Amino acid sequence: LCVWAECGNVRFMPEVVYFITEMALAAKGGSGFDRSERTAEQSGLFLSRVVRPIYNVVFDEWYQKVSVNSSNGKDAKKLRSGYEDFLPPNVANYDDWNELFYDPYQLSHGLVLRGGDKMLFESPHSERFALLPSVDWAFSLHHTHTKTHREVHSLWGIFASTHRIWLCHAIVFFLDFFTVAPSIPLEDIEPMIGRTLPVRLASIGLLVPLHSVLWSMARVELVSTALLRRTLGAQCCLRGVAAGILWFLPVVTYVALRYVTFNELSGYYNLAVAVHYFISMVGMVSLLGFSARHLDKLWPATPTALRIHVVRYFFWIIIFGLKYLLGLIIVQAVYQAERKLNLVVLDREDFRDVLTAWSAGSWASGVIQTSLLWMSTFFFFCADTQMWFVVGCTYLGIVVAMVQRGCRAVQFASEDAVSKIPQRFVEKVLSGKWKAFPEIWDRVVEHMHFEDKCHSISKGDMAFSGRNRKPRLFKTSKCGERFAKTYCCLPDPTWPDNSDVQWRLLALARGLGLPMPRPFIAPYFPGLTVLIPHYSESIFLLKDRDLLFGQDQTVPLIDWLTTLFKDEFQLFINRMQRSDRKDNSEASIAGAVSASTMWNDNGTQWDFYKDEEWDKICEWATMRMQTLY
Repeated sequence: LCVWAECGNVRFMPEVVYFITEMALAAKGGSGFDRSERTAEQSGLFLSRVVRPIYNVVFDEWYQKVSVNSSNGKDAKKLRSGYEDFLPPNVANYDDWNELFYDPYQLSHGLVLRGGDKMLFESPHSERFALLPSVDWAFSLHHTHTKTHREVHSLWGIFASTHRIWLCHAIVFFLDFFTVAPSIPLEDIEPMIGRTLPVRLASIGLLVPLHSVLWSMARVELVSTALLRRTLGAQCCLRGVAAGILWFLPVVTYVALRYVTFNELSGYYNLAVAVHYFISMVGMVSLLGFSARHLDKLWPATPTALRIHVVRYFFWIIIFGLKYLLGLIIVQAVYQAERKLNLVVLDREDFRDVLTAWSAGSWASGVIQTSLLWMSTFFFFCADTQMWFVVGCTYLGIVVAMVQRGCRAVQFASEDAVSKIPQRFVEKVLSGKWKAFPEIWDRVVEHMHFEDKCHSISKGDMAFSGRNRKPRLFKTSKCGERFAKTYCCLPDPTWPDNSDVQWRLLALARGLGLPMPRPFIAPYFPGLTVLIPHYSESIFLLKDRDLLFGQDQTVPLIDWLTTLFKDEFQLFINRMQRSDRKDNSEASIAGAVSASTMWNDNGTQWDFYKDEEWDKICEWATMRMQTLY
């Protein structure tokens, strides 16, 4: 009861609820609370000494005071100044507190008792519930001790979480560029990025220090005081210095390579190229594969088999391989357009001319135009990654589906899976108990009929209804017949018209065709259920507040629903009228029938429906909005 009721005040902190539940279950003897008499107006001891102090920390972190709403007389919490749009980056929220109670190490070192000289977890497990009122919640849950990252509303947060994606795109884009841009055989100029292809490709290594600077800036912007306090030390500083040296070595090796090529030291050319390529590859691998630090991982990654890793990397190699091939077409077109427009071609500019021409207005404007052109090209190069990812996942999903079915592609394409629902359901779910299936299936069909998903004729075709034969829905049909009905628009009288029912039947048939584990038997279901009250949070659509809201200015929600579910709304009206006829028939036998109790034929003229009819309409609409599923 304490979890269902009193803990509702911290219902958005489920990890806290789990923690208190575990402490309560493990407690032995008395709780240690004062059991003095209290009046009906006083709060319970568990609420006042455990839950309320936790909620007070939450309230003080965000709110300034509680005032009274003059319009309805209810309490109105007033946020602190500057908190109206969104919480500041350093303010703790529910996610931070849930992370604290999820992490065993931080939780055992974070809950401090009053006085600050003892931790809660220094006491025996069975005594911790009695010590919960003694925890200094204001200190233990303060953002300087719990917040693992600053929540900034900027692009730094996006870049910090997706930086490897941008690095991969940049590498592939510059590979496209140097593949398209020809080498420069002229010996009287020395372009900024080199003459030969190996030297020009070497400039890609400069992405390592550039990317590491941007990523480090993003981390500085996002790291929190609590995280710095936990991790900052000699080891952390040494690790950072080592990473910085590794990431900036490509600058040193690139300068050495350009020095060799500029002074034509051919004896050191191959060595300089090999060293620079090796250092750049090591830097890129460290950024792509080992950039995440241990403090970035809130919990260990889910262990996966080696073959899954191989498939994942092969998948992304294929995706970026396709982007490389298609990028050649894009970069080739832009490079030719750049030459035709007489823009500044930066990769062919002599660096000695750049030193003297950078101050010229025409050259500077040309550089700006060229930069904008290539920045736009890079944007469009990145824009279609989502499309190729979806295409790749589609083909990968087909392969996975075939593997799950033992690569029996012909059987999957030709079998009548719907007709095998009874057989497979009995074998895989009911453990061979055929007698139970007709009753279960009839209940399924009856529920779909109650949901107004199918009419009475379709219900009769799908249900057993006490008959000792299978419904017409489960009769086996030949492959050619199914092909004609599916792809040649041949009508099928046994197939339901409702698209939702069709989807349910096909999903059930396909699911039963897969290997299925044995279902758990009640009450041995694994898991933990915690009931959290919603208080005044309504999930039921109302007439004036939701369904007819704004009907004078726009199309109301009820009109949209009845248009989208036109057939189901007609079935709903028919069901309501049948129900009224049955009730009135029984009432007429008793001599108390009234015409006013009949369901009105008002169609979509919403103003003519009575309040009791609106109650049924609101229930129907709520189900279609999926708030009761």
